[in-house]
Amino acid sequence: MINLKTTQNFNLKNLLFLSFFLMSQINGFSQNLEERIPSDAMLVFSLNSKAISEKADISELLELDIFNFLDNQIKRSQPDNQELIINLYKNPKESGISFQPSSYGYLQFLDSMFSTAYLILIDDESRFQKFAQDVILPKTGQRVIETKNNYSIITNGPFGIGWNGDHAIIMMVEETKSKPDYLYYEETDEEFEARIEQQEVMKARLLRTKIEAHFAATKKENITQNKNFALHKQGNSDIGIWVNFEGFSKNLTSALSSLEGSPMAMDPQALTDWANGWLENNYYHINVYFENGQVKLTQKQFLSDKLFNLTKDIYQDGVNPKFAKYINGNNILGFFSMSINQKALFNAIIETYMPIVEATPQYGKYVSTGKDLLGIILDEDAITEIFKGDILLAVTDLKEVEITYTDYEYDDNFNLNETQKTKKETQPIFTALATIGNKENFNKIIKGLENLEIARYNTKGKYYDLVIPKAPINPYLAIVDDILVVTNDASLISKRLKKGMKKKDLLDKSLQSLMIDNSISMYMDLENIIDVVKIESKGKMKPKDLETIDQLKSTLDNWEFKGVKVGDKSFESEFISNFKDKNKNSFSAFLEMLNSVYLSASGN
Repeated sequence: MINLKTTQNFNLKNLLFLSFFLMSQINGFSQNLEERIPSDAMLVFSLNSKAISEKADISELLELDIFNFLDNQIKRSQPDNQELIINLYKNPKESGISFQPSSYGYLQFLDSMFSTAYLILIDDESRFQKFAQDVILPKTGQRVIETKNNYSIITNGPFGIGWNGDHAIIMMVEETKSKPDYLYYEETDEEFEARIEQQEVMKARLLRTKIEAHFAATKKENITQNKNFALHKQGNSDIGIWVNFEGFSKNLTSALSSLEGSPMAMDPQALTDWANGWLENNYYHINVYFENGQVKLTQKQFLSDKLFNLTKDIYQDGVNPKFAKYINGNNILGFFSMSINQKALFNAIIETYMPIVEATPQYGKYVSTGKDLLGIILDEDAITEIFKGDILLAVTDLKEVEITYTDYEYDDNFNLNETQKTKKETQPIFTALATIGNKENFNKIIKGLENLEIARYNTKGKYYDLVIPKAPINPYLAIVDDILVVTNDASLISKRLKKGMKKKDLLDKSLQSLMIDNSISMYMDLENIIDVVKIESKGKMKPKDLETIDQLKSTLDNWEFKGVKVGDKSFESEFISNFKDKNKNSFSAFLEMLNSVYLSASGN
């Protein structure tokens, strides 16, 4: 009988969590754990402990107050095994394990179940055996460690750990839960409990089967045979994530087709055709690098021939270079820019998702008919050519502005009358810009806004006041040549609309390049944002909270995102978190920042 209650006490995941993130100074092994990952793994996580330990002084970081706090917590909760558990992340060699040169986790679908597993190297089998005997075994309810032909195993329902002389696998099995709960609505309590018990039995059996298969597998049956995974490993990152969407498609089909009785139940064959066509050779890479002064995260999406050919023309060059002249960079909080081919995007969405929607028996025919009728009524080119597809939204400051709002007052005869009032309010100052394509059709939109009294032309300033009922802002709209400007910056609209910002007030050239050279870009000035938070929270924030955000301000500089670079059947983008200290490794800087935040939050 499986003890369902013991899963909450099985703390192996908690004990190992920091060890997966913090590395030790153990020597590397010749054993290649990649060859122990099954070929049908859907997701693989890698931690390059050796690379990180060469960049940061791990022994020094482990002396931070936050780890002393963790030590004390372990001593209170695990007095009998405190030394073994603390050594697990401070000196894993004492527990017989090593996270160097790398350790791996992976996700594997198993029909209606899925398993998650983590692989670590064993440095000293006898020490690890003692760790398993003294720390892991008592948490499971098992009396003894089971010994098989070439490995040992401890299990607790859907959780388990198996090991041999060179490595260990920690595994958990769960349900995919593809079938909705309403299918079991009429179950009795006894039937419900019996079904849950049966599911737990199935998970426990499957766990043992997968661990046994792991140690029986040959080296030819592993993920390294996948050419795309090999390409991902060439990135040599500190942390890596590899996703096989092609493998996901096989499980997506069975999951959606199992929605029995649901209006959104799909035709199995149509789903199979859709998934195979779109998700073939579809992979996703994430690589994280801890460099001096910055953390860099790169993303790369590989697509099937069909999907790549449909989407490759979406991403254009960067936004209109003229946009930069209207952005005040002195106190910039952040911006987002995008330049896309709208028609290509529209077609890609329709061609990608329409087949799967049409596969719904109850709604498919109506959706298909509606699409055909809209194709007759709407002029697709006219809609997608109103704007050229490039937009920029920037938040440039926080200021006190005068706004007009609607209020209601009673007159002498107790009639409730609408009245316009003004007040001053602190608001973020924003500017949004877009390049106009078809001016004739765009002017029709402006005319419609005038007729609805949403846009009121100011003849003196040659711009429009936008009147949006109940909106907390009073924005302006202006047209300068082929550029649409929407902003609540009164200074820009009244003084700088023709010539743009003064040279000294413009964005830094590196930020101008960020938006002009990339089809999608994002920037956030964290120092300025934190200053705004402090201003807005003045008198409301506790001293220790102020100290906490000051710690963030002293460490973090800004965030940047840039993309999308079109490659060989792939799209690539990059996110960068910049730190103030350009000479310190970002891994050390990040943990030291967390330590400072912990000290501030705890009042120490």
